[in-house]
Amino acid sequence: MENDIMQVDEDFSDQSDQLNDFDSQDNISDDDDDWQEILDGNDHHDDDDVKLSYNAEASSSQSVSEKNAMARMGLNDSKAGMSGLDKQKINRIILEATKGSRFYNNEMRKEKQASQRVARLKAKLVKITQPQRQSALDELKQMENQLESTRDLSRVIVHIDMDAFYAAIEIRDDPSLADKPMAVGGTGMMLTSNYIARRYGVRAAMPGFIGKRLCPDLVFVKPNSAKYAKASQQVKAILAEYDPHFTSVSLDEAYMDLTDYLEHRKATYPSGHVELTIADNEIPQDTLKILNEGNHLLLDDLENEKSTTGETANNNDDGCVSNSDIIRKVSFGHTIDDVVREIRYKINRETKLTASAGIGPNRMVAKICSDWNKPNGQFKVECNKEKIIQFVRQLPTRKISGIGKVSERLLNEIGISNCQELYDKRDLIFLLFSNVSTKFFLAVTMGIGSNNVSSENYQRKSISCERTFGEISKLGDMLIKCQKLCDNLANHMRKENITGRCLTVKLKTVAFEIKQRSISFKHHTNSAAEMFNIASEIIRGERLASQPATLRLRLMGIKMSTLKRHESDEKSVQDKVTRYFNKHNENSSQSHSVIKELDKNCDNIEKVTCPVCNQFHVYKTDDRSWLASLNSHIDDCLQQPKITKTSMSYKDSAIISKEKVVKRRKQQHNRMHRVTGNRTLHNFWHTKDSFR
Repeated sequence: MENDIMQVDEDFSDQSDQLNDFDSQDNISDDDDDWQEILDGNDHHDDDDVKLSYNAEASSSQSVSEKNAMARMGLNDSKAGMSGLDKQKINRIILEATKGSRFYNNEMRKEKQASQRVARLKAKLVKITQPQRQSALDELKQMENQLESTRDLSRVIVHIDMDAFYAAIEIRDDPSLADKPMAVGGTGMMLTSNYIARRYGVRAAMPGFIGKRLCPDLVFVKPNSAKYAKASQQVKAILAEYDPHFTSVSLDEAYMDLTDYLEHRKATYPSGHVELTIADNEIPQDTLKILNEGNHLLLDDLENEKSTTGETANNNDDGCVSNSDIIRKVSFGHTIDDVVREIRYKINRETKLTASAGIGPNRMVAKICSDWNKPNGQFKVECNKEKIIQFVRQLPTRKISGIGKVSERLLNEIGISNCQELYDKRDLIFLLFSNVSTKFFLAVTMGIGSNNVSSENYQRKSISCERTFGEISKLGDMLIKCQKLCDNLANHMRKENITGRCLTVKLKTVAFEIKQRSISFKHHTNSAAEMFNIASEIIRGERLASQPATLRLRLMGIKMSTLKRHESDEKSVQDKVTRYFNKHNENSSQSHSVIKELDKNCDNIEKVTCPVCNQFHVYKTDDRSWLASLNSHIDDCLQQPKITKTSMSYKDSAIISKEKVVKRRKQQHNRMHRVTGNRTLHNFWHTKDSFR
């Protein structure tokens, strides 16, 4: 899977809660500034960085630490296009390129934390007795039976993953890049690379200056958000033809359940084949590869004489085969292999891009399968328990989605490198890891996973937007970035018709230190102005707290949580009117008491409540214009600006939030009195927060 543009630090930093929507444009940078260089050849060895000794007298513990750090930073050959490379050579180049940099120091800090976890794990391991292991196996048997009862082999799940998505789009639009090693991004960070560059060890989420050291001829192309969003929408439209409820997890990746579609296809096309016309006179090699995969693919030969005389189609300069006189139509069968091949063919025909696919009984297996025959291929695991287990047990643990660098290292320390060993030593897993982790690892070894891919009941817990950029330290620059993030996030929330109550600001310094601060509103909102007002106060407070040092950032993010989904305005108003006319005799307790009082004194009145504003109205029934007056009032309510109540509640929230910030600033000021001297708090804020 290609990383979203918002997730370019996947392996080099702690990213979380991205806008991982297939049609989300919020994950894409909308200005060139967001892709400035983070680290370049002259900058990544700063004078104030801690220089590590290169002499031969370095301690053995330091060597071990560096070796473990390289396991974090080095080549991950489980990714598509990375197998069979000289891992030792690539890791040595990465070490030489990063040693002494902030990034290297941050990785060493993480390595120290990981080593502490390993030490604790080993300390627990030596204390485990044989009776404990036997008792663990007994409990695991019960857990295994419970998991087995959840196995569902009735669904057919497909995982679609576009091949080198961003890079492929750039090559499609500029064919001169096709035979060159290229990457989308810059010397700061790369979003993805083509398969030629991957043969040098260049991969997604790698700093570009390291990529240049690995491949001096590497060509950088700046990201283009509009092109990626358009291609994503084209792919999405094709997938919706087969499963309207498919789940998208990024711009280039989606899960589908084709079980119902296969039944519908058999009933709709009893002939056994679905015919598609090939309109192009020249068929690209990628398309021919898709067409030639199937054993039941039917190609119409309009001129059989050419095949009998031994003539073959000629390749043109673009790598396409001129088959206009031979192939005019192609047919796809009813099997899942044929349907997936048809989907890939349509994607290629529509976008000129290729997709890989995995077919399995659940999401976990399907995702592994999609990486099996990359690029432009597909792989299937039959919905059979024995075959599923046999397939999963042979896999390295790192192939499993959810097992990352740290988990891999912890498992390696107890002699586990593949899923068969993971199952054989499940008793140690039970005794050394949490119950949640144990259940996850056991489910992996059994090939059990979720097959629910419907997006109808999906409830998002949070939504966020973040940007990586060149180093900034001025308040003005920070607020500009913050404003863009708030605008971007608000637009996406309005698209999905959701509001949030808890705002979190994420800041990553140039030293890779992450700061996260949260403030809750008194109400739910998706207003960019409200988010910016609070977020900007948090940023000001963090700048103040970092004094006397300067706050230097390389990443900023805004997240909203405690979400609430709303119906569209039209539907909401319609439902109000419907509820009113269905229950027009049911009023609020206050209105009910007023009606009782009126009933005592008047016999010729009509008591109604406006279904829009809930305001109580009384009309005389002998006045024939009362219904027209009510309709006129409702029309006026519908034309009034919405959410005046929200604006008022925000004022209260803003006041309370500002009081908290002021209180925190005063506390910070008191702690920093010896730094600020006798200046007043107002002057101190003004001096430190002024735009430079």
